[in-house]
Amino acid sequence: MPSADRQTVLIVGLGLIGGSIARALTDHPSFRVLASGRDDRPLRQAQSEGVIENWSHDIKELAPQADIVVVATPTRTVAQIFSALADCVTRDTIITDAASVKGSVVADARRYFPDSLDRVVPAHPIAGSEQTGYAASRADLYTGRNVIVTPDRHTSTTALRQVVALWQHQGADVHLMSAERHDEILAGTSHLPHLLAFDLVNTLTDSVSEPDRPWQVFDFAAGGFADFSRIAASDATMWRDIFLTNSKATAALLDCYIARLQRTRDSMLMQDGDALHGAFSRAKAARDDFIASFNARRQRASHGNQTDSTLAQPSCAPRADSPLDRELVWQPVASIVGECRISASYSDVLKAIAGAASEEHVTVLHGCLDNRQLRDFIQCQIGSGVLIAGPDCGCITIYRGKGGKVVDRKLPADPVLVALLALMLGNESTGAGRQGIRIKSGLPEGEVVPPLLTVLQTQGVIALQQDGDDLCLLPAAADSGHLKATAVVPGTDELHDDELLLAVIAMLWRSQDASLQVTMPLTRARQLLHRLQPLQVAGVLASPKMVESDMASDENVLLILRRVVHPPSPLSFAAGSDEWLALSVMSVSASSQTAGRIREVGDIRAIYPGFIQLLDSLGMDIREQPQQSKE
Repeated sequence: MPSADRQTVLIVGLGLIGGSIARALTDHPSFRVLASGRDDRPLRQAQSEGVIENWSHDIKELAPQADIVVVATPTRTVAQIFSALADCVTRDTIITDAASVKGSVVADARRYFPDSLDRVVPAHPIAGSEQTGYAASRADLYTGRNVIVTPDRHTSTTALRQVVALWQHQGADVHLMSAERHDEILAGTSHLPHLLAFDLVNTLTDSVSEPDRPWQVFDFAAGGFADFSRIAASDATMWRDIFLTNSKATAALLDCYIARLQRTRDSMLMQDGDALHGAFSRAKAARDDFIASFNARRQRASHGNQTDSTLAQPSCAPRADSPLDRELVWQPVASIVGECRISASYSDVLKAIAGAASEEHVTVLHGCLDNRQLRDFIQCQIGSGVLIAGPDCGCITIYRGKGGKVVDRKLPADPVLVALLALMLGNESTGAGRQGIRIKSGLPEGEVVPPLLTVLQTQGVIALQQDGDDLCLLPAAADSGHLKATAVVPGTDELHDDELLLAVIAMLWRSQDASLQVTMPLTRARQLLHRLQPLQVAGVLASPKMVESDMASDENVLLILRRVVHPPSPLSFAAGSDEWLALSVMSVSASSQTAGRIREVGDIRAIYPGFIQLLDSLGMDIREQPQQSKE
């Protein structure tokens, strides 16, 4: 029977992966380690070293003692192990694994554990070596390394918590995602690179050197070839099994890779240096970002993997460390039309996670964004014991309670992005062609219209219609220019700083007399004026005025803004790394059929990943590109 005082872990397969797990757990007071395998030598060596307490070739002899069984055998042998375990473990035994492909493990689990599927928690440590066997194992193999755990919505929270803790005790950085998403990602980050390394070595052997004389090439290879080809020394049997079990996902990426190679080949033959330089620069930037993130993760691990689990709020102020070498360029377009999905705002996702973490059931949040800031936050939460899977194709799953009950909740679209899209449509008098955008699940049932959209709709700046959960954006009425200067714009006190900036710019651009008066606290007025300063420098905004307001408390001021009626054309200015300023001005300018270029736009891709591509899909002629020059 499983032990009552500490958990008994049975490791099936004592090679590099299983042996490293055993070494990492052996001195931990919470675990008692057993092992099973076919080869006497590693099992006897591990017992003599005190790494395992006991071993057996017969898995059925040890499995009844185990609280957790870790299957650490090659991918295609998992089904055989599951078959043997099915008749000798209890309903409460937790089954996990370390295979490189998760879809096949899930299928095997459904076959052999249909009545206790909630206790099967697949996992994959993203760590290893071209060396194999127990002799290559080490206790720190998983320290600071990623381990992906792939529960589904019906996984037992208790079982999931114990498997996550098992890896955290080994110093791993645990991530939770679906098995399908895992296989897609690993097909690209692990499986495809190994395939390329194997085939590169064989290509050079067969096509560059003479038959049976590979040294004719390899004797002249430098460090780059050594680095790239290192993984071609990996175990051939293991990788054969991986490619056979994850063939569809890997083949799909391989097709994309072949197509890209063909484009690169064509660029070389056509002497298209710009295309090559652009492709190589993009790859370098992505690789540099990966290395910076990888090194930061290793550094955190070396300092004990300490994290701050506070529910951090998004920063609304311009970030001093944002890059200043990007620019937005746009041209007028005749038509903006289509449908899309927009994720919820960062703050709304945080609120939803906090609410779900206080409830005793599994919650699936739909419509979540996926950026680095949210991923870092989720990792902090996992480190502090809150089990969160995702973001995974717009979904985040929070595991609470004992499992069983699952609640789905749709989140509303980010009002800032909705407003930006609505502003681009302009009004009926400026729209040159067919206009309209449908945002799928933009405002789910039970959700109220956010304050930002309420303010802009009330002032006649944008036009919204609800159709079930969908939110339809239409050009504003032709007379939406009726907006006149007013001393009070209702609802602005409910907007956060970025929303206030967007609302002021939108109303100022649509104002009949190109002016706007709005009452707000002195501190907010000063912050707003600071952010609007680049428009003054560019000759777009006249010098603003602040006067005491007789309509509110003494702490408030009346801010008077006036837009230059005929600003420089095409519009061009430096946003000073204020992403929201850049996006706001771009939206209202694009709607008035004005071309423009904004420099120093900050890191829009980090805040709203995919937003520029979304605009392109809707017909907008907008590009984010490296900054060409400064004026």
